[in-house]
Amino acid sequence: CQTDDNCSFNGTNLTLLIQNRTPLVNLSAPPNNTVTPSLTVQFNFSTSEPDSDSFANASLWTNASGSWARTKLNASAIALSPTINSISNTFINNGSILWNVEVCDVYNSCAFNGTDRTLNITNRPPLVALVSPANATNTTVSTIDHIFSSIEPDGHAFKNASIWIWNSSTGALLAVQLNTSQVLGLDTITFNYTWGSGTYLWNAQVCDEFDGCAFNESNRTLI
Repeated sequence: CQTDDNCSFNGTNLTLLIQNRTPLVNLSAPPNNTVTPSLTVQFNFSTSEPDSDSFANASLWTNASGSWARTKLNASAIALSPTINSISNTFINNGSILWNVEVCDVYNSCAFNGTDRTLNITNRPPLVALVSPANATNTTVSTIDHIFSSIEPDGHAFKNASIWIWNSSTGALLAVQLNTSQVLGLDTITFNYTWGSGTYLWNAQVCDEFDGCAFNESNRTLI
């Protein structure tokens, strides 16, 4: 405007485009309430950018540490939907974990999926109790029924069971005999000691369907 209030505009209007919409995030896998025995899990997601901005990063958030926090940052460029992106993480402990994925654009506009998901990691090995023969049993019989019980704390199916025999003096493993029938939870494996008189150590190992295996915490002695 001039001093006499004679005003004018530029002959051409300019357009200012303000783009601050956040990315859209879709969680693909694992499904909600997934149960897995693996501590290493791949999390899949897809994302789109309504303002066509470039992506800056994506990160996996969980409460695995006891509080909601960024657990893993993506290690590769983020692709637009429908391409699936993934972030893999190895957890330390079993348990029920909440998770979600956050995606940020280059203007630091960030968003999660609208709903957290739950992941249940259950990879505890079976619990094995030795029943018979008792520790330090003295016998002249060479064919022995080894009886043991087992519990699967995570409810997985049993895969197999076996009796392990060691030389008590040298610690050398002498034999492993696998069960020939389905593991029922209270089982017997008969073993023929062909090495004559001596002192032997024995234990039972039970494995679940995901190859989580365990012995009883203490070997027993057979004389």
